[in-house]
Parts: sequence; structure tokens; C-alpha cells
Amino acid sequence: MRSPLPRGGSSPKIGALETLAVPLLPPAYVPPELSPTLVWSYAVGHHYNDLCAACWFTYLLVYLEGPSIGLSETLAGAVMLAGQLADGLATPIVGLLSDRTGPECQIASLGLGRRKLWHAGGTALVLVNFGLVVFSGLQPFAGDDGATAAYLGTGAALFNVGWAAVQVSYLSLLPELHPGRVERTRLQAAAYASTVCANLVVFGLFFCGTRLWPDHPFQFVALLVTAIGLATTVLFHRVVREAGCGAPLAVAAPPPPAGATAAAAAPAADDDAPVGPAFWFAQPEYHWCCSVYMFTRLLSNLSLTYLAFFVRDALSLPTSALSTVLATIYLASFGATFVQPSLARRLSRATVYS
Repeated sequence: MRSPLPRGGSSPKIGALETLAVPLLPPAYVPPELSPTLVWSYAVGHHYNDLCAACWFTYLLVYLEGPSIGLSETLAGAVMLAGQLADGLATPIVGLLSDRTGPECQIASLGLGRRKLWHAGGTALVLVNFGLVVFSGLQPFAGDDGATAAYLGTGAALFNVGWAAVQVSYLSLLPELHPGRVERTRLQAAAYASTVCANLVVFGLFFCGTRLWPDHPFQFVALLVTAIGLATTVLFHRVVREAGCGAPLAVAAPPPPAGATAAAAAPAADDDAPVGPAFWFAQPEYHWCCSVYMFTRLLSNLSLTYLAFFVRDALSLPTSALSTVLATIYLASFGATFVQPSLARRLSRATVYS
């Protein structure tokens, strides 16, 4: 809105602004920075998922083919494939259902809005099927490899459905915590740091497990991963609040100052209008980026999954090497991320990525 002009009709000079009878409009309201407690509490909301993923891609096949379960290579691969297929199918479905979750399904008294409700439900599925089915070592169908594979495959599928529910709801909550890109970047950086710590924790736990509980190192890791994951999940739900659940969020602006219009008092949010799936599916760049990222993740996951077999079978190293060698490689990869920004500035992002 333009400031009113003096009665003479000419535009006032800069020095004459103080003589206007109508006060200037107050600046737009800018939400405060997120507190470190909120940032790190949000970051650990995906820590349980990260711990489980590190176990899943690194040790699952070794565990299924080992003496604890004793499945063949084919059946062990089928169990893992069942989980990955369930993950791929559940991810978009959970996203759509989470967006359509109405107030009647939310539990505001417990702080469970449409995002955290799915997060809590997914955590329950992960808890039951990761710790009590897949990595528990229990064999209700001992002696029948087919039934054992079906039992573990069902647990793997349900575990990945829960994993997808936690991931989708967790990422969907991020833009609701703050409208500014800077604060969202802080949240994402903290979440990445939590992911790095989760991988290192799993490698460290497996190293300790091979010494403290050498006959059942996988159960040792699963037990402590479950304990740590539940503790971080409780912290996330206690500190991070969702809109409509009785706690103020950073995106909620206070009442506008006296004399301010709605436009002047509106939060300084990003001008990111939501678009539907049809918009993205019509963009060639979308499919190109998805394909490049998919094959990159495929190479990364395959390397991580089968590197354990290379260390154990080809190099004939002790079981503890499954943690030390993988941790060394992971730390080297993490260290490369600090060099990447300077290389991208000197070369280009596409060149560095290639």
C-alpha cells in the first residue's frame, strides 16, 4: 500500500517523510529463530529410522545367512526384497493419507497432529517388527526354511511400512516448524548430523557386540538400537509441537501491531505455492533428477550391502572387521562432503557429481 501524499499532490522528498501526519506502516513480522533445543529435538526424530537403516543395509543379509537363522542366499534376498517393495509402495501412500488426515483422527491431548500421529504409528511398527521379528533371533518355524522366510519377510515388509510412515511424516513436519529457508536449512543440517551419528553408533555397537556377546552380536546391536531409538523418539515427541496441538509454533505470528494492515503484519513466509503431482510429472527435469538420484542410491546401497560379504568371505577377516572397515569407509565418505563445496565452486556441481 502506498503512503498518502500531501495535499499539494507532489511526492514528498526523503527528508520530508517525518512531516507526514500518517505514521509509516510497521515492518513485516519475521518469526524468531528456532531454539537449539527445538532444532536438535527435531533432528533426533528420525534417529531411530537411521539406526535401523544402518543395520538393515549393512548386516541384514549377513545375519539371515549366518548361524542364527541359516537361510540360503535366495531366501535371504527374498526377505530383503519383500521389505524394499513394501517401502516403495508405502511411501507415496503414506504421504497422501497423511495430507488427508482430518482433525477427527488427531489426538491433540497427546500432541499428535496429522504428522506426529503417523510418526508414532510408524515407530510402533518399527519397534515390533525390527526388534521382535527380524533381528530377535526367534524362530517359531525352526527347521522349515520356507516358513521362516515367509515369517521374516512379513516382518520385513511391516517394518518398512513403519519406516516409511516415520520418514514421510518427519519430513512433512519440517516446513510447518518455520517458514524461512535459513531455519529450515538448520533443521536439515541437524538431521543430517543425526544420520551420520546413527551410522557410526551402529558400527560401534557391532564392534562392542563381537566382544561382549560374540555368539549373538546382531541381537546385541538390535537391543541397544531399540533402546536408543525409543529414547530419541520420546524426546522428539516431547519437545517438537505440531500446529493445532496446543503449543505455539514459530510460524504463528503474534497479533498485528496497531495501525498495521493484514499485508504488513503477515509472516514473511516463502512464496512457495503448493502444486499437485501432475505438475511435477509433466516436468522432464523431475524425471531426470529422480533417475539420477535413484541409480546413485542403488549403487550406494549395493556397495554397502555386499561390502560386508567381501570383508567376511573374500578377505577372510574376523567378524569385528564388519564394523571397523565399514566405519573407516563411511568416515572417508563423510569427510569428502567437506571438500565438495570448494570443488563445486571451482568446477561445477554437475562435474563434482560425475
